[in-house]
Amino acid sequence: MGKVATVYCPGAYGTFISWCIYTFSTLNSNDIISPLDKNNSGHLFVNSPGILKCSPMHSFNEGFENYLLLTYNPTKALNYYNNEYEKFQGSDIAEFLSNKFPKYQEKLTNSWHDDSIWALRELLSFYLPALTDALVSEAESEKQRVIESNVPYYIADPEDLLTNSEVHLEKIYLKFGLEKNQHFNQLPFYTNLYLTRQKYFNKQQELDNFVNCVIDNSVMEISSTTILDEAYIQHKLRVHNYEIKCHNLNKFPTNSVELNKITYYV
Repeated sequence: MGKVATVYCPGAYGTFISWCIYTFSTLNSNDIISPLDKNNSGHLFVNSPGILKCSPMHSFNEGFENYLLLTYNPTKALNYYNNEYEKFQGSDIAEFLSNKFPKYQEKLTNSWHDDSIWALRELLSFYLPALTDALVSEAESEKQRVIESNVPYYIADPEDLLTNSEVHLEKIYLKFGLEKNQHFNQLPFYTNLYLTRQKYFNKQQELDNFVNCVIDNSVMEISSTTILDEAYIQHKLRVHNYEIKCHNLNKFPTNSVELNKITYYV
């Protein structure tokens, strides 16, 4: 039974998926220990001995017999950003941006001459597409590195793996020479529990629907928005040739009709 590396982009559920592969296979001879922490990520798994047998990582590292590659879906990018922002940076936008966009403060000073929320949101609305493109390219590079490593690998969409966990794990175990253990029938319970606690799992689709309602001036209310969500909405409106009267707009409307009132076609 060889060790497994899970290669994935930040925020794309790789630690929890690694826990699943370990916990419900013959890699694990112990009882089930939930990996969910106070932020509902699977990061308690990093304190388990199982992390040495099934290791999540953001880039390809040699030394593993098997590799699970979780693909990067750009239509889910905002979900991943929010997961990383909330779970790993504790909703600290400065820390999040220091990793993603180190010169953002300089950009605000030089181009916006303001560091208020509205200015940061607008800056992010221009920057998010470039960030997504860079991560898509990075994910493709990691995919090629895994493929060229000449060791067994399995490629899966993380959302599809989580919603069809039994099907995927059986295929993964077959590919990697593993077998199901006595806990396997509990896999659906734990994946469903995890999914019910992932408030950003469908966020990008929800915001795409919200943008359509803003344009159509039909009613929709959103809640629990982050500054990343707001920047994404502003970006998506711009894609449809709409701009927001955003100067000094530090409190972002969460009602589509209210946002429509300060949106104009360009």
